[in-house]
Amino acid sequence: MTTLGNLLAFSPELWLLLGAIVVFVTARFAAARTTTTIALVTLVVAFAALATQFKQTITILDGAFLLDGFAIVVDVVILGAAALALLASRADVLPGDADLASGPGFYLLVTLGAMLAVSAAEMISLFASLELVAVNLYVLTGLLRRGSGSIRVSLGYAVAGAATSGLLLYGLALLFGLTGQIQLRAAGSALTGIRPNQPAVFLMLSLLIAGFALRIGLVPVRWWVGGFENGVALRAVVLVQSVGVITALAVFGRLLATTFAGTSIAYAPVLAGLAAIVMTAGTLLAITQSSLRRMLVYTTIGQAGFALAAFTDLKRLGLTALLVFMVAVALTTVGAFAENAAAIVRQSREAAGAGAQRDRRVPRLREPRVPGRERGDRGARVGGEGARRPVLLAGGVGSGLYPRLRCRSSS
Repeated sequence: MTTLGNLLAFSPELWLLLGAIVVFVTARFAAARTTTTIALVTLVVAFAALATQFKQTITILDGAFLLDGFAIVVDVVILGAAALALLASRADVLPGDADLASGPGFYLLVTLGAMLAVSAAEMISLFASLELVAVNLYVLTGLLRRGSGSIRVSLGYAVAGAATSGLLLYGLALLFGLTGQIQLRAAGSALTGIRPNQPAVFLMLSLLIAGFALRIGLVPVRWWVGGFENGVALRAVVLVQSVGVITALAVFGRLLATTFAGTSIAYAPVLAGLAAIVMTAGTLLAITQSSLRRMLVYTTIGQAGFALAAFTDLKRLGLTALLVFMVAVALTTVGAFAENAAAIVRQSREAAGAGAQRDRRVPRLREPRVPGRERGDRGARVGGEGARRPVLLAGGVGSGLYPRLRCRSSS
C-alpha cells in the first residue's frame, strides 16, 4: 500500500494516539471527569473510523499488519471493553483518593496497543504491540496504587510481566530460528517441512504456551504479589482482566491458527490437557477464596479453560467460539469488578457519614466555673498571685478521650 493508504488503514489507531495526547495535555489543567469524557469521545471516533473498514481485508506495511474479519471483530470487542472500563473507573474513586486526570490517556494507549496486537502478522510487530499494552498497564497500576505497600506491589507486577515478556521473546526467537521467517504465515509454511519431534520444536511450543498462559492469567502470578488486590485500584484491575486478557487470547489464537494449524505439531492435545486442568483448578480455587476480588479472578481463570478448548479446533469453529467467549469475558468481567468497586465506595461513604454523625453527638464542653468569679474582691484575691488556674486538656475528636480539667499554679 502507499503511505496514504497505510495511514488510512491505521485511522482508528491514529485517533486513539491523538486522543491520548489530548488527554495528557488537558490533564495539566482539567479534572479527571473532563479527561474521561475526552477519552470516551475518542473511543467513539475510533469505532466510527473502524466501521469504514468493515468487510475488507487490508495488508498494511508490507505484511506487518493484517486487518481481516477476525481482527475487526476483536477490535470492536476491545473498544467496547475499554469504554466500559472507563465508565466503571468513575465508580472507583474512594473518599480521599487522588483522582488521576491523566489516567484515561493510559487507557487509550492500552487500547491502541491491543488493536495493533490483534492485527499483527509478523513476530516483531506482534511482540512490540504486546509490550505497548503491557508497559502502559504497568504504569497505570503504579499510578493508581493504594496503601503503604502499593509501590512494592506495582514493582512486583512489573517484574512478573517482564518475565512473561522474556518467555514470549525466546519462543518467537526459536520460531524464527527454525523457520528463518518473521511473517507468521510464511513461518507456518516453513514449519510443515520440519520434523515435529525435535527438542527445539518442543521447547518453542512450551515457551509460547507458558508466555501466553501468563498473559492470559491462567497462572495468576500478578495476584501472587502480596497485596495486589488491595494495593492497586479496581479501575486498573478491570482493564487488566478485560482488555489485557482479551488481547492475549486473540493474539494467541491468531498465532496458532496462522502458524501451527497447518503443521503436524501436536499442540492440540497439549492445550486440551491444559484446558481441563485450568477449568477444574480455577473453579475449585475460586470456591476457597476469602477475598471477593480473588474469587472473581479465579472464576475468570476457570472460564478461560473453555477458551483453551476452542484452540484445539482452529481449522473449523474454534475461532468463532473464541470470539463469542471474548464478548462474554468483556461484559462479565467489567460488570463484576465495577459492581465490586461501587459497593466499596458506597460502604466508604456510609462509614464516613456515620463518623460525621457520631462526631456531632459529642457533648460540648462547658466553660469551667472558677471560684470567686461572681464575688468581686474575693474573686480578685482568688485569681491573684499564687492562685490555681484551670487548664483545659482535651483529646482529638473521635479519639475517645473527653476533655478534662487540671489546675496548676500561676506562679
